[in-house]
Amino acid sequence: MERRVAAVLATDMAGYSRLVELDEVGTLKRQKRHLQELIEPTIVARNGRIVKFTGDGLIAEFSSVVEAVQCAVSIQAEMAAREEEFSDDKKIRYRMAIHLGDVIFDEGDVYGDGVNVAARLEGLAAPGGVVVSGTAYDVLKANVDVTYKSLGEQRLKNIATPVRVYQVVEGAPIAPAFRAPRRVGWLAAAVALLATLGGLVWWFQRPEFEPLNPEELAFALPGKPSLAVLPFENLSMAEENRFVADGLTDSLITTLASAPKLFVIGKKSSFAYTDKARPASQIAEELGVRYLVGGSVQIAETSLRVSAHLIDATTGQQIWAKRFDGEFAASGVFEIQDNIVRSILVQLDASLVSGDFAFSLIKDAGDLEVYELITQAIAEIEKFRPDADLKAKSLLEEAVKLNPKSASAHGYLSWLYLSAIFLGYSQDPTVSLAQARRHAETALALNPDYYHGHIGQAWLHLYSGEHDKAARSAERALELLPGEATNAAMVGWILSASGDPERGETLLRYGLRTQPHPPIWVPSLLAFALLMQGQNDEAQELYKAALEVFPNPMATAHLAALSVFNGQQEDAKKYAELTRQISPNSTVARNAAYWGYLRDKAFLEQYLDALRQAGLPES
Repeated sequence: MERRVAAVLATDMAGYSRLVELDEVGTLKRQKRHLQELIEPTIVARNGRIVKFTGDGLIAEFSSVVEAVQCAVSIQAEMAAREEEFSDDKKIRYRMAIHLGDVIFDEGDVYGDGVNVAARLEGLAAPGGVVVSGTAYDVLKANVDVTYKSLGEQRLKNIATPVRVYQVVEGAPIAPAFRAPRRVGWLAAAVALLATLGGLVWWFQRPEFEPLNPEELAFALPGKPSLAVLPFENLSMAEENRFVADGLTDSLITTLASAPKLFVIGKKSSFAYTDKARPASQIAEELGVRYLVGGSVQIAETSLRVSAHLIDATTGQQIWAKRFDGEFAASGVFEIQDNIVRSILVQLDASLVSGDFAFSLIKDAGDLEVYELITQAIAEIEKFRPDADLKAKSLLEEAVKLNPKSASAHGYLSWLYLSAIFLGYSQDPTVSLAQARRHAETALALNPDYYHGHIGQAWLHLYSGEHDKAARSAERALELLPGEATNAAMVGWILSASGDPERGETLLRYGLRTQPHPPIWVPSLLAFALLMQGQNDEAQELYKAALEVFPNPMATAHLAALSVFNGQQEDAKKYAELTRQISPNSTVARNAAYWGYLRDKAFLEQYLDALRQAGLPES
């Protein structure tokens, strides 16, 4: 015998005898189909289990009252759609009730106060409706996206104490049905996937949680609202639809980063929490933010459903949650993104730079096929490797074929051609530079306010020795997207290379703060900006830390030069030898060509001379 507190769901078919009399065979077949295809899978997916069948109903128990109510709401919404073709007098409808109370499990049977109250409550529910007891309501409050109406205290048969009862209000947001295909195999896959879901989404579904510990914050909270958008869960059965969830997360980060009143964690650090089950307070402590945004995406046939949440980690409370339904198309995804951003900005009393939303990859792509190609390409680009760049280039070229008017596809192609030059794998830098220029100009012609197009243009000006123009283009990119981590860091380096390493350092530090899990190039370029200003000690620490993550000849060469500047000749020789081991073709001449775009030629000569003194060969 086992006794514990559990959330009990009791359900019963309304008018069962009448329906059987009207059509016994048809009613029983439909009842069985609903049970197998909808009710049982949904209970399992919500981490519940059926403990008893009661004729035309059942009793199920859940460890979480939140999941019990979400389960009931989901079933009732789907039932309305599954039975819509039948007339009102022939529809199968269920009454459902949830109570949180004491339950006894004994040799396969279940009984106790929790079961008795739930069973009695079920009779107070309207056909197709859900009621909850006062104990369940006290835990739920506003956590599930429905509203409640108090039915007052009710006396239930054979229950001595009156029970507070709340009804899920008819017309609350349970009604829009998310229609899934009726194939049993599909549903089996649904159960298997949904039953394994947890982690971050579970934390966002809780009405409250343990708030963060200010003493455990990795970084001090900024002076303006700070937030991280965590990866949206893909609840669709098809793994290939993950790009929608990832792309929506990416676009939300970029768009929210357009608001100068917000401090937004960069996408690389946000995506570091993919598939990682950690308490919300711990995530906020690690990232140094007050607010967390999360949610999930579901796709079935032509329907799209997105659930989004905003929580305050300092109080341990969910402050906003909403569900959005739309068409599974680029326009539908963009509209939902638009609505989520508006809701978050209202909650945080923030606004975007121009009062309208910034460039959106979803809108720019035009359709989902192009959108998928671009998001896949971005994922490859962020690996920062020649082989990944080549794969990204192929994806983007396909995107341009499908939509020649996609500014983002042209913008990222421009970046890839530039990357081929400074990563050293371009077969003909002159041709690569010309292609980079063509795609950057095309991107800006298609959308003059595309921030990434201005970044590409700034790099082209740098390579051409037009440093003032490079700085202006970089500043324009920053104006269009002031808070995005990668954009700020990139602008910081362009300004450093254009002759303003002090301002560049500020932006690179901002990029590092908003990217607690940064791509390796951010701390490396910050270190070089510090090196240009003679801040050798911190630069040395950053390069040594970079080497631990990824042994690369750029970091070892800089450490060789730094060692010479610091009078550490033995260390200088060690790092020069390590540079040659990692990259046998590393020479002073190659470094001169690589860093030739720097405006400060006097510093460049000092740097190259230090490499010579460290023992790096001239050519």
